[in-house]
Amino acid sequence: MKSAVDLDDVGTWPPDVRRLAEHWGAMLDGTTRFACDLALPDTVQESFMALIGDGPLRAYHSARLLDEEAQAIRRRGLIPLSEDLVTSRVRAACASGHLMAAERDALLSDSAFASGSTTGRPGQVCAVAGRCIFDDEPEAVELLLRLWGGEAIYRAHESTVLGERLRSLGKPSIVVVNLRLAACSRFPFSAPSIAKLFVGRLLHLPETYGDVHYYGPVTPRNIVDIWQPGQHEYDRHHDLLHN
Repeated sequence: MKSAVDLDDVGTWPPDVRRLAEHWGAMLDGTTRFACDLALPDTVQESFMALIGDGPLRAYHSARLLDEEAQAIRRRGLIPLSEDLVTSRVRAACASGHLMAAERDALLSDSAFASGSTTGRPGQVCAVAGRCIFDDEPEAVELLLRLWGGEAIYRAHESTVLGERLRSLGKPSIVVVNLRLAACSRFPFSAPSIAKLFVGRLLHLPETYGDVHYYGPVTPRNIVDIWQPGQHEYDRHHDLLHN
């Protein structure tokens, strides 16, 4: 199995990726303060993706998980977002006693799928490349760690009584994954682009992290770990949610 390409660790970058980042880093050094503003041609993104290939790329999926859900991820991997996934998670939480029947029904009737507000999201596993997000901008993942179920489930209940119940379920969790970009069912989306993140990291620019939308399942062999409060790898990020 190939070692993961870790944006945060230049020593893990394949030589061709390092050379491409150095080339564009030399061209753009001093032109901007932030990686997202680097003036890279679109074709450079394709070049980075091709060079990483079946890399894979280290990334982080933030969620609030029940113990049985964390165990299932270790066994089955991460499943892309779908209406079936939302329905099965809510029904399973009810069947195991975490939700009452009325709460189950409310979550299903108010889900992103029920409201028709899922444009572009089905089929995705969402993650972040760049571990520094947990130190530099922990608020970006706070809701994902604070409310059980993910945005497709909790979005209508962030400020409701039911939302308070969702805050009591499960544990904040960071699922560490290896994303095999070449195995995506369609070209993965990243913002900022993967190219900007690698060049920005080489130039030591701040905020060098970004969303990655991966189209397809993340298999169990590509689940590296699940970090939760009480574990060193989670607790080293002092500003992350710890309850």
